Amino acid sequence: MEQEVLRLLADVQASEEAPRRNAESRLQSLYGHENFPIALTNIAVEQSLNLSFRTQALLILKNWVLACWSQALEDWKGPQAKEEVKQAVRERIFPLVTNEERKIRTTSAYVMSKIASSDFPEEWPTLLPDLLGLINNGNNNEAHGALRVLSDIIEDSFSDEQFFAVAKQLVRVLYETACTDSRPYNLRAIAVSVFRSCLEILEMVKSDYEQEVKNFLSEALTAWVPYFVEVLDLPLLQANEQLFQGIVTLKIQVVRTLMKIRFQFAPLLNDYMLVLFQSTWNELNQIKERYVQEFIENDTEGRLVDADHLPYSLDLFILEELDFVQLCLKAKPIKDAVMAQQSVPSLGTRLGPSIEQLIYATICLAQITVEDEGLWDIDQNIFLCEEASATANYSPRTACGDLILKLADWLPEATASTLWNFTQSIFHSGNRKTQESVLYVWDQILTEWSEGDSQLDANIACGLVQHITKAISSTQAGEVFLRARGYLLAGTLAKTSADVRGQQAKVFLEQTIHAATQDPDGVVQISCLKVLQKYCETLDALVIPYQKNIISAIAAFISNNPQGEPEDSQDVLAVLTETLRAAISLNHGVIVEPESRVVDLLFSIANLGEGNFYLAGLISDAFEEFCEELCNEFIPLCEKVLPPITQALDNGVRDTETPMTGFAANLLSLLAQNGAEPLPNGFVATIVPRLARLLLTSTDSDLLQAGCEALKHTVHHDPKQVLEWRDENGKSGLEIVLMIIDRLLGPTTTDNMALEVGGLAAEVVEKLSDHLGPFLPELLRAVAIRLASATTTPMIQSLILVFARLTIRQAKDVVDFLSGINVGDQNGLQSVITKWLANSEYFSGYSEIRQNVIALSRLYALDDPRLRSIIVQGDMIVGKSNRIITRSQAKSNPQQYTQIPVPLKIIKLLIKELVPVSDHAAVQQGLHAAGSAAEESEDEWEDLDEIGFPGSRKDLLALGEDNSGRQSRVRDDETNGFLLQFFKEIYNGNIGNFRELFQALTEEERYQLSSFGGQS
Repeated sequence: MEQEVLRLLADVQASEEAPRRNAESRLQSLYGHENFPIALTNIAVEQSLNLSFRTQALLILKNWVLACWSQALEDWKGPQAKEEVKQAVRERIFPLVTNEERKIRTTSAYVMSKIASSDFPEEWPTLLPDLLGLINNGNNNEAHGALRVLSDIIEDSFSDEQFFAVAKQLVRVLYETACTDSRPYNLRAIAVSVFRSCLEILEMVKSDYEQEVKNFLSEALTAWVPYFVEVLDLPLLQANEQLFQGIVTLKIQVVRTLMKIRFQFAPLLNDYMLVLFQSTWNELNQIKERYVQEFIENDTEGRLVDADHLPYSLDLFILEELDFVQLCLKAKPIKDAVMAQQSVPSLGTRLGPSIEQLIYATICLAQITVEDEGLWDIDQNIFLCEEASATANYSPRTACGDLILKLADWLPEATASTLWNFTQSIFHSGNRKTQESVLYVWDQILTEWSEGDSQLDANIACGLVQHITKAISSTQAGEVFLRARGYLLAGTLAKTSADVRGQQAKVFLEQTIHAATQDPDGVVQISCLKVLQKYCETLDALVIPYQKNIISAIAAFISNNPQGEPEDSQDVLAVLTETLRAAISLNHGVIVEPESRVVDLLFSIANLGEGNFYLAGLISDAFEEFCEELCNEFIPLCEKVLPPITQALDNGVRDTETPMTGFAANLLSLLAQNGAEPLPNGFVATIVPRLARLLLTSTDSDLLQAGCEALKHTVHHDPKQVLEWRDENGKSGLEIVLMIIDRLLGPTTTDNMALEVGGLAAEVVEKLSDHLGPFLPELLRAVAIRLASATTTPMIQSLILVFARLTIRQAKDVVDFLSGINVGDQNGLQSVITKWLANSEYFSGYSEIRQNVIALSRLYALDDPRLRSIIVQGDMIVGKSNRIITRSQAKSNPQQYTQIPVPLKIIKLLIKELVPVSDHAAVQQGLHAAGSAAEESEDEWEDLDEIGFPGSRKDLLALGEDNSGRQSRVRDDETNGFLLQFFKEIYNGNIGNFRELFQALTEEERYQLSSFGGQS
């Protein structure tokens, strides 16, 4: 077997694809052979073989374990390995974990941890004692392999009981390993890392075993914390490179562990915080100059991790220490120490750093690294990501920004004055990088202050103006980022400081607009365009005269700076879109000016970012905003926006559909949604033929939804124009719409494709029912049939609302119609009502929920015997057992429900729509509004649907719990008032035999109604 496997391993490593695939297939076919895993372990053990063969054998063994070892493993496929084969593999894999070859050790450790996740402790009870023995008494290779396995076991396999049974022994062994000077630093670092994994287990169980966890960890930390201080105090500056790497590796794990303890078990570190902070700060203060030399002045490679995935480079260590310093500043002893230094400078550093030292370190470490300069110069998108902190590349510069915000929040005046002193000194004698860094630190503080109540001293603000002016005037080579920072800070200062607004802000604004097109560097240009958004949003009155200049600057940037792939250009294009939107908001009328090219500019950005959903969303938001604002100038708006929209739609008809086709359909939907009534002449003739060609042929869900919505809004705003329009074949607009509805309701479209067809059908029924003739019952029958097969909640809601909106006006006619049709082998009324009531409580959207509530109340008020005879699903029957139900048990024993008549189900659903009892007072105003509307009506029941509902309320659901046991929705006071009035009416009149139904409600439901006075 070994020879055959070796031959297959050689073929797996072959460069030719055919032999490689054949070998992989053959290896998988051997999974069921009981000698196969034994052969793999034998190959891995054999030292005379090439290391690549041995490692490859272990990787295939790993795949075999995942597939055949146990059904408990996520990737299990079978066949099931025999127990004797498992035992043989366990015996052979353990020595490999201690192999002198690192690759063999680490790969074997991974295989072993997967076996342990299934077998430990029941089938492998000796595993943990054996591992601890190796860690304690083995050589470095043995301890390394055992620690790797132990780490995986703790993360994946330990239960609470198993951990607590060995916790003291485990933590003691880890501590002894970490403290043993003869062990290499990376091994000691792994021990600290595994101890941190133990803390994660304690974190998960501390709510159940609070005192036990506290006692255990308090005892453990009495040993560990002094050790951590000792590690933090290890000198780095005189260490050679190998020693330096090892010490940094260990220090990083120590700092991460301390942060874990502080985050999750803060009180246990209170007594140690001052000494830990002093050690960390002393280290940070000593090595910051080396960091500057290696990463700011030179291009040293950073973000390095070793073979055990442990970080060891200086930049990562600086980052960890900055985070820990920031965390320490929250502790009262640290605050007291810094305050004492502030009050009595003569104390020196005995109590910790002064605020001057903290801010100076922040400025030093916030400088741009050589690596970042190179990246930002090549790719403006990376620069913008860093500026917005929208990157996974959390760096010392970013951490310094967080640290200065902590200081400014805690000691705003002292921070500002100290930073100002450094600013003056740095601009007098500092280099370009420190100048940029100090302005960056100011930008962080002032950006935060601009959102709050903090104020910058007027003298400092005026002084900053001079340094900003110097920064943006710099023209020497290498001063690109200093200029960019100057423009960015100028905008922030103008937003924050009242002393800078006015003439100086105007000067900065003009300089920024000029640089956006004239500066020779793209980073400066995009920085100017980014900060112009801040000017537009903050100083709109000052900026309005410059609106067209800003728009022209954006157009010029697009013309002069070709963009790459859409995904790679997202950040630049997003900045252009956001600034353009802010500029448009100054005066939306600029859109419809005769010479305006704003809409074309938006489409240019969309084309550059074609297929980028985030960018399309930003542009759609801007488009929606100015459509709403220009609703009174709809005709000139259409003249501007319809040409590029129709061109994109025509391209989608002539050629293959592209993301721009769907984008254009979405914009058309937004335009139609905000349309005038009636729509401009020719609107239907312009858009309906194009929409029809797409909606009758496309299979793209997003395009179909957007197109269907556009058509729905068109029917809503001007049904007469739809009805009167004819295509080239003489078909009316109504016929075309019915063809589209027929296609989307058909069996060939998915729920997602047909998601908006219900809304379109509802508009047609509501606005054009008098012209439908025999097509009306056919349309409703088609909706009922599609509803029966719909499976997704949004699609079900869309179709049900066709009947709900009709029920509000003609409840009896709806019941009569549905009773007279069949849907499959079921009566139409039973089919629709059953689906309706089963999904009603999952409806979303403000107006949709309102319509559903009113429609259900109409159905109940009919007191129709046909509805009473239909039995539907009621409440869940809760079993008495407290056992956890597995998936297989749930499948074999499906949940049971009570069976109740439709009127009772409607009452239960409407009770769920009531706001919680605790919010009773909040709905009195809504109740009053509903009652007033009812009192003013000659017929209470006919006019209740005329109660007004504020249209500006969000159409989203709010998360939370209420007394009904379901997710609460955005509170709709007037709908709630309507419901309260409804329940009073049906109780007082005993409509639908309500008093008897009331007794069939649950205790909770009766209490809910009674608390509102719904039953008295």
